[in-house]
Amino acid sequence: MILTSAVTGAGLASFREAFPLVQPADLEGTWWHAHNDFVELLATTGLVGGLVMATGLIVLLTALARRLRTARRSEDVAPVAAACGALAAVLLHSWVD
Repeated sequence: MILTSAVTGAGLASFREAFPLVQPADLEGTWWHAHNDFVELLATTGLVGGLVMATGLIVLLTALARRLRTARRSEDVAPVAAACGALAAVLLHSWVD
C-alpha cells in the first residue's frame, strides 16, 4: 500500500501507483506519468521534494549568473550559455507538455 502525503509525497517514480488512489472516478484510463515534470515531482515527493528542487534550481541559477559575470573570454561564456539553453529547454518543455 502506498501512503500519500502532501509533505513527503508517495515517493519518486510512484506516480503510476499513487495517482489511482486520488484519481476522480470520471477520469478513465491508466496514467503512467503527469505531463508536467514539476507537477509530477511535487505529486511524488511532496513539499519536501519541491523545496529540494527549488533550492537546487536557485543554487544552479546563482552559480550560472556568477560565472557569467566573471567570465573574461568567450570560451568561458560558452558552457554557461549551453547550460542556460538546456535549462530553458527543460523549463519550456515542462511548461507546454
